[in-house]
Amino acid sequence: MRIGTFLHHVDMIPSERGISFSEAAKKVISFGIENICLGLDDIPDARHLIDEKGRISSEGFNITDAYGNINFIRSDDPKRDVDKLIEKAVMMGVERLQITTDPYTDIKNQSLRNNEIGKVIDTLSYAVPAASSSGIQIVIEDYDVSDGPFSHSSDLRKILDSVDGLLFTFDSGNFVFADENEVKALELLKDKVGNLHFKDRKRINGNAPSRKEYARHLYIFRLHQSDEVFHDDVHTIFMEISV
Repeated sequence: MRIGTFLHHVDMIPSERGISFSEAAKKVISFGIENICLGLDDIPDARHLIDEKGRISSEGFNITDAYGNINFIRSDDPKRDVDKLIEKAVMMGVERLQITTDPYTDIKNQSLRNNEIGKVIDTLSYAVPAASSSGIQIVIEDYDVSDGPFSHSSDLRKILDSVDGLLFTFDSGNFVFADENEVKALELLKDKVGNLHFKDRKRINGNAPSRKEYARHLYIFRLHQSDEVFHDDVHTIFMEISV
């Protein structure tokens, strides 16, 4: 079993603890956390990718996972966007690429919703084999919005059944945005789960949950004030951490 965390969590430690990035990295690795998942959307070009890879690797981390956002519905060319994201993932040498997306145009318009699911399926049917040819597994996540193609278990089931080789990051905290029971959602989707992302979330006074409104029950590591740690078992399991 491998264990890791998100790069942006490690990057937050120096300002929170008054230490250098190298000191923070050593502390993280001392916990047995050696693998890194990083976001690709804010890395603009090859030179910055190389610099970031060097910065991470020089501290002793392995870069195993990455994530990025594709607007399947409103992009002029989502397959081009997929190609760019995969190219970055290949340069970083990751094993898994997690994709999130933007909300529907109008979730209450079922005809339009079905049409937009079709666009998502079409692009993912291109993305999965394209990434696989470079040794990368594509996963999608029920990201923390209430009105996106990955927000509801029924839509996720339809997408997953339509795209061969596609896997899903089950996030136990994000289904609260769609007012779904995460246990029932897991039962429906469990055969397609590639990553597990564990955190506990609740609504505060009936309002939509936010990242600052976690019910903090999964105190796994106490290093910095954040919300996620992952470890690799079958694929990846994400867990909440906090100070």
